[in-house]
Order: sequence, then C-alpha cells, then structure tokens
Amino acid sequence: MAANIYLGNYYECREELRHALTYVEKQLMMEPWREESHLQAMRIYALMGERTKALSLYQSCEELLKKEFNVAPTHETRKLAELIREMRPFHKGRFIRFLSLVLNSLAGRKKSVRLLSFYPMRIKD
Repeated sequence: MAANIYLGNYYECREELRHALTYVEKQLMMEPWREESHLQAMRIYALMGERTKALSLYQSCEELLKKEFNVAPTHETRKLAELIREMRPFHKGRFIRFLSLVLNSLAGRKKSVRLLSFYPMRIKD
C-alpha cells in the first residue's frame, strides 16, 4: 500500500496523471474506505478534465463512508467536490489556478498542503 501511495503522489506531482491514476486506483481497490485516495483520484480526474468521473467518485466515497462508518466526507473532500462542480473545462494555464484554489481550501491541512507543495509550478503552453 505504501508503495502505491508514494508512486501515486510522485506521478501526480510530475503531472503524469494517467500513471498516477493507476496507483491511486490500486489504493482504492486495496482500501476502498481510504478517503485520501478518493480525494487524490478526484483531483486527478479534475486535472484531466474529467469532471463527471471526479464527481461520480465523490458520490461513491460519500455513500461508502455513510454505509460503512456512518460519517460524512471531511470538509477537505466536500470542498474539492464543490470546486470541481463549479469549474469550467481546463485550458492552458488553468492548472496553476486550480491548484491555488485547492491550496486555499486546505487551510490547516499540513499533510495535504505538504503533498501539493511538490507540484511543479510551471505553466505549459
């Protein structure tokens, strides 16, 4: 599991989103209740421009957590779903804007901010 988490984070930070998704999906197969994996998969799908898949994954996460643990997703996960619902399709340069919105929504979330801080801050044209 630790290797899948590391590789998912590594490839996501390198913007190799398809590779990252491979490892995040493995995490979800091994531990479907792991909310951090749902959050990462939602973020990756959103960055790939696949809003519908990201929001469908949020719905699945919400249902699973309610059924298994009788809890709602964390504020962080709900906030990301809200941002994805509101976002328009990506175009060149929107990657940095999306990340800044996510970072701003993570106030007090040291671990998540630390993971996101590995993103290369460049705009591809």
